[in-house]
Amino acid sequence: MKIKDSRIEAISDERATGDGIWLYLKPGWIWDEVHFVHEDTVQACRQALRVVQPCHCDECETLKAKAQ
Repeated sequence: MKIKDSRIEAISDERATGDGIWLYLKPGWIWDEVHFVHEDTVQACRQALRVVQPCHCDECETLKAKAQ
């Protein structure tokens, strides 16, 4: 599986167990009101990444500050 994006912190490929692909976003990014992308295929993940937006929620701001 090849998904490379600087907004992704970790990838969990669970297709073998029927649970799709999980892309855990780095602090500061959000997709559909959550901080991860969960889709069944690589193509669907790539499409979802097109609409990932910056996030400035308290959780993201705290995590970004700790990382500095």
